[in-house]
Amino acid sequence: MVFALGICKAQSIFDNPITGTNPNTFNPYTIGQTVNPNITASGIGRGPGITGSNANDRYNASLWSITTSIDLNDYFEFTLTPNPGISIGFSSFVYTGQASANGPASFAFRSSLDGYTADIGTATLTGTTIDLSSAAYQNITAPVSFRFYGWAAVTSAGTFSINNFTFNAVAGVLPITLEYFNGSKQGNGNLLSWKMNCSNSSKAIMDIERSRGGSNFNTIKKITADALACLQPFEYTDNDPLPGYNYYRLKMMDVDGKITYSKKVVLLNSKIGIDITAAFPAMANNNAVLQINTAQKTQLAIVIIDCTGRTVQKISCALQTGNNTVQLDLSKLAAGVYRMIGYTAQERTGAIQFIKQ
Repeated sequence: MVFALGICKAQSIFDNPITGTNPNTFNPYTIGQTVNPNITASGIGRGPGITGSNANDRYNASLWSITTSIDLNDYFEFTLTPNPGISIGFSSFVYTGQASANGPASFAFRSSLDGYTADIGTATLTGTTIDLSSAAYQNITAPVSFRFYGWAAVTSAGTFSINNFTFNAVAGVLPITLEYFNGSKQGNGNLLSWKMNCSNSSKAIMDIERSRGGSNFNTIKKITADALACLQPFEYTDNDPLPGYNYYRLKMMDVDGKITYSKKVVLLNSKIGIDITAAFPAMANNNAVLQINTAQKTQLAIVIIDCTGRTVQKISCALQTGNNTVQLDLSKLAAGVYRMIGYTAQERTGAIQFIKQ
């Protein structure tokens, strides 16, 4: 289970119009860049195979390879690093470029995520939009570098420049994931346990919700966890569960207000408390009286079984909250040994053995 990033629409998180006199004198060049506060950015830099070449309002370089295959030392480079607790979901890289008459004619855009082995989109001389919306470029939580390669120059004096660039992406709070949400009986209560993965800079607001029928839930406990506390396993015991079936779920809200629900956990509580074992005589005649105390209104089905396991009589009665007196007509039973079992929609009550006189 995963929380979506708080920012829903991709926007520029790192860009530079690259203006001024001879930006190539810096390696990397950072003047004039705009960077999202959730990340740090390197600027635009050069690989070891090329050298800066003077030109205004663009980041220009020469010594591009004159071979017909890519030279992995000839590139412009950009590195984006998310702050702790931040995840980047990329959308696109947009740029414009230009080359001299003797400059490179072939280009590639690649990333450190696969060791700069595969081209991303189709890079061109004058510029284009490179799509970065695939799954490989989502939920980035560590530094990632992109390289723009050029080759197939006519002469080593030929130049190529990036004139401006923009990385469009979502940079927001690191998603929180729920590892598990479990429930079990704990004495007369219900024990709920869960664990989440969240960053040190995140916090989560959790509501434990309970329902009788599994549709209308009410909050029974609110928990707020941040920093290291968010990484620890959680436990909560519902010491006053509802009679019958209890449905539980975890409602989670991250710091951006995004809400996610866990799966439902269902636990049966025997709080109805029908105990016929202590409320019926061991020796019964034709008209027996059954005393029953219950915590809530319920419908009780009484089944009487003979010594061979055959059902010989069924009795249905509506019980009210508190003490109930149930008249049983046992006149049709032959003398002998029988067992009596009670059933509600939620549970089976205890069974007793009696002798019909």
